[in-house]
Amino acid sequence: MQVLVKTFASLRDVAERETMVRIGEGAAVGDLMEVLFRRYPGLEEALFDTPGELKRFVNILVNGRNIHFIRGMDTVLQDGDRVVLFPPAGGVMGERTEIHPHRTRRWPGVDGAEESLPPVKTGAGAGLRGIVPIFAFSPR
Repeated sequence: MQVLVKTFASLRDVAERETMVRIGEGAAVGDLMEVLFRRYPGLEEALFDTPGELKRFVNILVNGRNIHFIRGMDTVLQDGDRVVLFPPAGGVMGERTEIHPHRTRRWPGVDGAEESLPPVKTGAGAGLRGIVPIFAFSPR
């Protein structure tokens, strides 16, 4: 049987964006992972802390359902299933404020002309409070 495997974000550095994988009838997600690890050597390190133990916040979905809520790596696959691999997303839980190095405004052709933008709130409570529409910065 064949299943479609899709990867997102940083996993695309070690595996193809989308690939069809041929596996045996009655194979589980764990069996699929073994095939993928042989095909893409860096994938196991990107997804697992130790063999069989997914990294925290890694999500594997089978037909849109997270395997954490089915049978984990023992989730049985069917012909034509879609398996999606999501790496841990950056960020932290809770609120904090930090300056991001890429959040600097630069003016081309003017040496040393740059200013830091205000700190960015990240985490669970960030929301859109205090965001000023871009048109408010247009020159007069």
